[in-house]
Amino acid sequence: MQKKITYLTIHYPYEHIEIGLYQDSICIAQSQEHKFKASMMLIPMIDTLLKQTAINVSDLAYIAVNIGPAPYNTLRALIATANAIAFAKKIPLVGCNALSLLTEFYTQENFQTVALLQAFSGHVYFKQSKTQGY
Repeated sequence: MQKKITYLTIHYPYEHIEIGLYQDSICIAQSQEHKFKASMMLIPMIDTLLKQTAINVSDLAYIAVNIGPAPYNTLRALIATANAIAFAKKIPLVGCNALSLLTEFYTQENFQTVALLQAFSGHVYFKQSKTQGY
């Protein structure tokens, strides 16, 4: 039997942070916290998920973290924390751009995809997919 790939994801969709623990593509545990507590609660949240699932941090194949777009201060704290855990435990760290992931996931051949994420002050972040024929 093939060993399952276990990994941790950290995502920041503006109002709260989300962390998830996955085996292959199945989410086995998740948690979220309001953005005002994100920096303080990230490590306890990760610890709780790992304990709930009886998984050790050394069992993680990698840590995936959203690198943006997102508000800078909280995003910086999340990336720094993920980087510190990855460095200390010698676990690969994967940075994921939310707009690129959305356009890659939803783009189909011969169709254009535009990903829009609401920002603050009426601004938006967007990315248009690049497909052949356009």
